[in-house]
Amino acid sequence: MPHATRFFLGRCIPTDFAVLPTGEHQVFFNYKYMDCQSRRRLKGKKVIYQNELTYRPKARPVPADFTYPVECHTHRDHNKWIPKFSRPGLGIAEGRGELVFHMALLNEDLSGISQSNEVPLGSMLPIWAAVEQKSHQPMLLLMDECVAVATPDLQPGTQYYPLVGNQGCLLASKWGNSVFLPRYHSSALVLHLQTFKLAFSEEVYINCRLVAWDPASLSQDKKACNYVKETGSWELLDDVNNSHLCSCCDLSSCTSRHRRETGSGGVVQNVVLGPLRFVDPSDKRGSRNSRANSKRDMKLDCTPDAVTLVWTETRSQRDLSLLRLGSCPPTSISTREAVFSVEFGDCNFRRKVDDFSGPAHSRHFALGSLIPIKATVAQVSHQPLLLLLDDCVATPTPDLRSDSNVYPIISNHGCLMDSKVARSRFEPRLDSSELRMSVQAFRFALGTEVYIHCTLNAWDPNALDQSKKACHHVAGNG
Repeated sequence: MPHATRFFLGRCIPTDFAVLPTGEHQVFFNYKYMDCQSRRRLKGKKVIYQNELTYRPKARPVPADFTYPVECHTHRDHNKWIPKFSRPGLGIAEGRGELVFHMALLNEDLSGISQSNEVPLGSMLPIWAAVEQKSHQPMLLLMDECVAVATPDLQPGTQYYPLVGNQGCLLASKWGNSVFLPRYHSSALVLHLQTFKLAFSEEVYINCRLVAWDPASLSQDKKACNYVKETGSWELLDDVNNSHLCSCCDLSSCTSRHRRETGSGGVVQNVVLGPLRFVDPSDKRGSRNSRANSKRDMKLDCTPDAVTLVWTETRSQRDLSLLRLGSCPPTSISTREAVFSVEFGDCNFRRKVDDFSGPAHSRHFALGSLIPIKATVAQVSHQPLLLLLDDCVATPTPDLRSDSNVYPIISNHGCLMDSKVARSRFEPRLDSSELRMSVQAFRFALGTEVYIHCTLNAWDPNALDQSKKACHHVAGNG
């Protein structure tokens, strides 16, 4: 069979070939589902993996001769309250019986486990966490820390989105409408999380550190705190009168973690929930007509610093209080109108500054937005040179030391590593003496500032090799 090696299942090549007695040919793919970048989703009692079989007799950019969808269905069982996509952890409290930690996605009315891992973007996601106490003394379940990441494993340098930090402060309640719901039992906690989109991944994993703690020993490092926008202050979930324990939520850190790590009076367990998919309704079939109609329902007035949006309901009776502009609820509501009057610094607006026409007026960038970076070399009377970035790393401090926490952006002499995991890319050159790149904004676990350290190379344009280059990864081309 000519060009048999040009069959691809996702990004995978065939593992074997065969010729049948009839003269027909067979191509075999023997891989694990996720080896070939299959898309995984849950539906009822099934786990569905989707991919595409393509035949490309000629290399890209020539289009494939044909593409055939491939879909595999496997069954998942419900283990009580623990869905297949949850990873329950086991914690042992020595001499006091076994503790079993759980975390799962609930349905909208909180009556049971959700049958799907797909949730509309901007809606509220009920995340249930609990500890089975069995023969153990009564314990209080706390979320010490939670982050959203693109992979189930949390590694040093992993890009993440902070949800709960500072030992129990629901950071997501400050920039959105997320909230810890009132408890129905001390051993359980429900986080009503407003869904969002990770700029660097379609799938989201919620990685949490759960703590089972003595209910009578709440402190600054053992608490559950919501931010109340109406009062501009933090409130303790389990005892509003002791909300002073939440006063450290806006500081860089709360009380030392020493007490927790020694295990004094409690048990700690890391638990992962995912993959979850936060689906943008505008991406679904038929959304184009919906968007066109919505323009007739909306008036938009933009100024240099703020925006006023008036939504007029003309089609069906909706609860206008549920509308959101980014992360913001309406500033006023009438029978048929919802009005948003906000500044661009609110509501998770992203500022698009990607024309490289001059220095940026601000060093503040929204998480997930693209940061335009340009490097140049002034050649004056020198022969023409090609500017290259040999390596670049990001650090949370201006000084680059041997023990610095670093995130690699460019390595291997010019390879833009960040383009494989994010939307970062090199931009087309306008001149050999400059190099432009767009880096997707992220943040480190500690601190909000990021410094980028680069090694620049001015090189002979006619002497490119494996150690002198500028390369980025193109999604879809592998």
